[in-house]
Amino acid sequence: MINDASVREFVQWANQSGRPAHQTYMRLVCHCLDAVMPALPQIAVNAYSTARAYWLRNEGSAPDLDQAQRACWEYLQSIGSSTKLDSPAVISVRAVICALYAEPSDEDFDSDTLDWFVVLLNKLGDYSAAFAKAFEAVRG
Repeated sequence: MINDASVREFVQWANQSGRPAHQTYMRLVCHCLDAVMPALPQIAVNAYSTARAYWLRNEGSAPDLDQAQRACWEYLQSIGSSTKLDSPAVISVRAVICALYAEPSDEDFDSDTLDWFVVLLNKLGDYSAAFAKAFEAVRG
């Protein structure tokens, strides 16, 4: 399981790195999602590809992220699980949604989103090694 100390270490580093905070957080989320790929339904694979292109390769646009986010929410609503965390597929789609925000909505958005993302990953299994690997990739 990803522990609070690992998350706080990342947050402290991100806040002191001098890099754009939102982009740094989203890059970590994308790198973590690499490990979740086998659990993703196709709609989430497509959305993750959009997020990965935007955050890791500087390709695509904010409207692309918005469209991918809408598609994920529509999928969750179509299966009656937009608010339930009742299956790995639902949890993994919700995790991908975390990477689909081009801009933070408020000053706590990044840390709140990361905390929620970690809750979701911990529901899926032990992704502590993936988190550590993602942190190293972002730290570069």
